[in-house]
Amino acid sequence: MMSFRTLVAALAAFAILAGAAAPVEAGKWDDELADRVFSDYKRRKDGDKREQSFSLDQAVNKVRRQFGGKVIRAETRERDGKPVHYIKLLSGEGKVRTVRVDGRTGRIQ
Repeated sequence: MMSFRTLVAALAAFAILAGAAAPVEAGKWDDELADRVFSDYKRRKDGDKREQSFSLDQAVNKVRRQFGGKVIRAETRERDGKPVHYIKLLSGEGKVRTVRVDGRTGRIQ
């Protein structure tokens, strides 16, 4: 994903080039373009937050309640482009189990 600094630099360079090509309409056109690009950037950035609506902490608590045992590792990875929480548990009997939790819905897989 493009960083905000890169986006601003690209917009500035584009505005300079567009201004040289059409000086009369450049101000209006650049403002409209900047609004469109920024809103697209913000939508994608906010979409990433919505994508992972079930946090790792929530997943750990849910797994701990459902399966018991001690959590020995917890991390979030992408699987098929979607966030998945991996929680590794140590049972009272000494067995290790890994539980996957959907990072969007909280459903145990």
